[in-house]
Amino acid sequence: MLRIFRLAVLFLVIASAEADEFRIARFDAQRVFDEYQHTKDLRSAIAGKINVDGPATDTPELGRQLKLEARVAELTSKTKAVPANSQERDRLELQLQLATLETQIDDLRRALESIRREQAQKESVQQQRRQLLEEISSAGSRICADRGYQALVPYRVPIEGPFPSIVVSSTGDDLTEALLERLNREYAAGKSK
Repeated sequence: MLRIFRLAVLFLVIASAEADEFRIARFDAQRVFDEYQHTKDLRSAIAGKINVDGPATDTPELGRQLKLEARVAELTSKTKAVPANSQERDRLELQLQLATLETQIDDLRRALESIRREQAQKESVQQQRRQLLEEISSAGSRICADRGYQALVPYRVPIEGPFPSIVVSSTGDDLTEALLERLNREYAAGKSK
């Protein structure tokens, strides 16, 4: 919806401006996104978080899993040691079934927690991507205003970006470098506060 609105506004601006005073510049959206320091910092943070949240070897969950598996192994050996068709064997088999079910429930709980963690990470990445693209769009608007352009059109657009998909020629004014410099300068200034 936002994409359609922006595209409509762009066409209205183009239609309302006189041809000789309407200036359009372009920028490489993918390069700006990739080389923006905020993008690099977020990628590093995400990579670090994935490594921290990865499979653990010394956690309470692992301890619980090991205890449950040990309980199943213990009950299995006890059950085999008791004569068949005895009340003690029936009691041990029921305990073994319960312990096996507890182990399966624990496995399912851990799998569900892992899925929830992955989903939260995906949502966080998507939110951060939207934020980055909005920062790029905002800085692009300011550069346009500063340099007297009525429109700044992206090319090589990231798939999920808020930018309209428009084909641009390679002969127009390219503000990629200026946009990158401004974004990184503003990000560094905000980071130092």
